[in-house]
Amino acid sequence: MSLRVRGGAPDNPRIAQKEYNLACVLAQRDKLDDAMSTLQASINHRLNPDAALHMQEDDDLSPLFKDPRFISLVNRVHEQYDLAREKQSVPPT
Repeated sequence: MSLRVRGGAPDNPRIAQKEYNLACVLAQRDKLDDAMSTLQASINHRLNPDAALHMQEDDDLSPLFKDPRFISLVNRVHEQYDLAREKQSVPPT
């Protein structure tokens, strides 16, 4: 089963939030593969950093907490945002 929120450009926070919410519902319904692919899509659409950086604390996603794919995704998201923050704080030379 492949579920996606249709439409939107790659950088679309509105689509990203809808996908994140759908991933939460899918996780709660124990559709973990679909939840993971939808969650990844939300990150690809530039999910709001507040949601992205705290998804490991979102009880709606708790069925995924021990899934190695989820753990890997959380780590990648944190690395991605840490790098972005570093780039913003480095003065141009």
